[in-house]
Amino acid sequence: MSTGVPFCPLGRSQQGGYGMTHGGGGGPHGLLLEQMFELLDENQKRQLMVRMIEHRIKTKEHWVESMKQKIETYKMARDMLQAGIKK
Repeated sequence: MSTGVPFCPLGRSQQGGYGMTHGGGGGPHGLLLEQMFELLDENQKRQLMVRMIEHRIKTKEHWVESMKQKIETYKMARDMLQAGIKK
């Protein structure tokens, strides 16, 4: 039974804010992936999914690094303000 939800190679539906539009589906990127997956064999699908997952991992690692830098900056600002208050 089809739910009318576009195919997503990472196992998520395109509803609930995962797509390019808010609550309206996956947008052109989702449609392109759906059409690509119909043309690929199982090995190619597996390779593409691995690359997509690796990209998500790198993106999250970059986000974590930028958050670490923000935390360091906030700590430096806090320490500078505390040092100024003590004088």
